[in-house]
Amino acid sequence: MITKNITVFESFAGIGAQTEAMKNLMQNNELLKKLGLDPEKIKFKNVGTSEFFIDAIISYDALHHGVQTTFPKYEKLSKKVMLKFLLKYTLSKDSKNPCSKQEIIKFSFEKIRQIYIALKRNKNFRSIVDIRAKNLPKIDIFTYSFPCTDLSTIGNQAGLEIGTRSGLLWEVKRVLSELKLLKRLPKYLLMENVKNLFSSNHVDGWNIFASFLESLGYKNSIMVLNAKEFGIPQN
Repeated sequence: MITKNITVFESFAGIGAQTEAMKNLMQNNELLKKLGLDPEKIKFKNVGTSEFFIDAIISYDALHHGVQTTFPKYEKLSKKVMLKFLLKYTLSKDSKNPCSKQEIIKFSFEKIRQIYIALKRNKNFRSIVDIRAKNLPKIDIFTYSFPCTDLSTIGNQAGLEIGTRSGLLWEVKRVLSELKLLKRLPKYLLMENVKNLFSSNHVDGWNIFASFLESLGYKNSIMVLNAKEFGIPQN
């Protein structure tokens, strides 16, 4: 039996679907034992996230950490200190365009406090474009469910080109390359996206990335799953 903490880092964290899935896994003792994991001794530990969409950052915090009033010195937090912290981050109100510094400065005190606490409690290491591998903690599982905006059949089909939202996948390539040089590659990588990633329009781009992963020593395994088979009302 493996008896250790498994550290997890969620890039493109959203509201923390991967963390929630691991919480559910921890409650399935029978499955854990089949995987050779001791339910009494194994633990998934989230050591960091990366996300720049403000609504997702706040939602992640609410779902995984509860009410913010339990944050230390909640009533005494300084707007000046919190704002200085926020201005180090690339943040977005619409998940597409970054806010200007002036936009962030104009946020209400309550909004600044809400975002500040969420960033702190989520252990947010900034947007994927701002992450540098040297600043990351030790990671066993790295998740990177990048935007499907330019891949989905209802999207604009721009694909994985650099400069598109889905093209942020290449920032993951950069981060992994940096981790390789530091000899700190994660043991496992986990990515979820739309099935159309493997369509004739986009599969060439994916194959380039998959070959890159293999060059780092990873073995790729792909599964196409239907959400409706897992209790989700979506086909």
